[in-house]
Amino acid sequence: SKGGDNDIIGVVHDISTTAGVRDLAEVVKTQVGAVDVLINNAGVFLDNKTVTSEGYETTFAVNVLAPYMLTGLLLDNLKEAQEPRVINVSSISQHDGGGVLPLDDLFFEKRAYDRYAAYGLSKLCMASITFSQAEKFEWLTALTCDPGTVNTKMLLAGWGRCGIDVEDADHEEHLATSPDVRSGVYYVRKGQEGNACSICHDAEARTRLWDKCAELTGVTY
Repeated sequence: SKGGDNDIIGVVHDISTTAGVRDLAEVVKTQVGAVDVLINNAGVFLDNKTVTSEGYETTFAVNVLAPYMLTGLLLDNLKEAQEPRVINVSSISQHDGGGVLPLDDLFFEKRAYDRYAAYGLSKLCMASITFSQAEKFEWLTALTCDPGTVNTKMLLAGWGRCGIDVEDADHEEHLATSPDVRSGVYYVRKGQEGNACSICHDAEARTRLWDKCAELTGVTY
């Protein structure tokens, strides 16, 4: 929002393509000034493999490339804020793939597609990217989190009703407003630090993933 509690700007874009993310970023740049908090929470969980118009596997495009790209495009807006913060929503599902980052097969071209594997990979990548952001930009508080088990449309589709009501979910709000969070940390509950997959802390793997995202999106930062 800008200018007051009632000044809310709603923007809807298709972020499965790099063009869509660029359009979204442009709207934010022109209609909003400083970005105090950017929460990259949009994501998909798809039963079957699909590819975007650019040929990218859709889960990876939406859950990984879009937030990587949007953060980079809004970096100047984040710099305008006094205490800028980026929250990349990961998940406990990052552990589903055994902590492996298959940099040679991010789009499931060499192996059979599995919806849980694709989703888990995307969330592992988000944790990895967050740690890179925290390392690259000391002026930015970049953190990642498991949002908790919340009965969203996605959870119901993939795991069933096993969480709390959406109205009761406030983990991300806490991380967005708490003065006690630290950059480069994976949070699993309010203020509680968790353990991301060890590969997310591997400097070489993080660099290769970062470079791959830059190559696929055309955005470097």
